[in-house]
Amino acid sequence: MPQTLVRLRIALGTAWLSLIVGEQINADAGLGFLINNAREFLRTDVVVVGLVVYALLGLTRRGRQHDVHDPFDPAVAQDFRSAGCRRAG
Repeated sequence: MPQTLVRLRIALGTAWLSLIVGEQINADAGLGFLINNAREFLRTDVVVVGLVVYALLGLTRRGRQHDVHDPFDPAVAQDFRSAGCRRAG
């Protein structure tokens, strides 16, 4: 099970990167359009804010993946049991 979740994490990372690249190349609305438009008019402050938004979205996605993956990870499960915790159900 952990190997399947690792593969899923890699696939989701690739999909996320493809989505961002696609939006940057051919966007007429959204964050990609905002960044490209700001780049054309030399608005580096807007470009930086757009990149920070992309970074925060990526960190949020990564955190949610860890929330799904960690309960199935044997090392995390061992730490969970050694702390005296029991799973519900």
